[in-house]
Amino acid sequence: MQRFRKILVGVDLATSNRLVCSEPYGPSAEAVRRAIWLAELTQAHVSFLYSLDAEQATERLIEEHRGDQPNILEEASAAMLRLVDRAQATKVEATAKVTMGSSWRQLVRQAVIGEYDLVIVGTRDTGPLQRVLVGSTAMKLLRKCPCPVWVTRPPAPNPTQAILVAHDLTAVGHQALELGVSLSELTGGRLHILHALQLPEFDEAFPARIKHDDLERRKADAKQQLTTQATDFGLKSHPDISVVMGRPSDAILQAIDRHQIELLVMGTIARTGIRGLLMGNTAERLMPLLPCSVLAIKPKGFECPLDVDQLD
Repeated sequence: MQRFRKILVGVDLATSNRLVCSEPYGPSAEAVRRAIWLAELTQAHVSFLYSLDAEQATERLIEEHRGDQPNILEEASAAMLRLVDRAQATKVEATAKVTMGSSWRQLVRQAVIGEYDLVIVGTRDTGPLQRVLVGSTAMKLLRKCPCPVWVTRPPAPNPTQAILVAHDLTAVGHQALELGVSLSELTGGRLHILHALQLPEFDEAFPARIKHDDLERRKADAKQQLTTQATDFGLKSHPDISVVMGRPSDAILQAIDRHQIELLVMGTIARTGIRGLLMGNTAERLMPLLPCSVLAIKPKGFECPLDVDQLD
């Protein structure tokens, strides 16, 4: 069973009218809560990171502040220390750091330097159909962060009761299933495994050409492969395994609604050995539409496309 050793949490202390609040709110508060809960279960160390995204002129004014009142960085540090106290009250080892600069860049830098095996962040809801803005911190982390990224949405129950693994029968899908099995065993949540069977392009255009027996054989072969993998990972309970026809993004959204999924675990597509990540059409199409949290897995061989030495 996979266990998390080091968890990095991206904290947002800013609001529309304040650079620093006394504590995180909304999605960021959920990310903090989820990280502490998971660390309790896995005996992991949690690191909280808040990056104040300010222009150089503003940064200089902050650093030169000499009044009796604490400056913005001092207020942020105090808020982060309160998060450390909250984690330590549950016997979770925790540290906190306040930096300057782009949040997603600083999170990627810390994830690489600190060799974290999970990053957890929240994301602001922007409406029922566009929940994650392309270009947001969450999306950029999913594309560039070398370790798994858990994007949380509030509220979510503890423990997670329904987990969906979207498996494309590739190596990264295999990794996603391994992690999904671990989380299911860890939390006691019901595990659902989904594969969307896609046919060659010509057959997709002319489905009537496909023989029924051939289609059923393909479905049976895929289901057997998924069952074998889940068993090999030591899953004690019987998962719900579905093999369906159709576009993967549509199948995933339908499964999330049907089974009231709270966490989607899926792999992202990349060309291994190349400094950069191509998320693929399925992940790109899904991210703005997901009503649940998502845990995205990078394929083995993924290389961070950023030079971390230039991200200070």
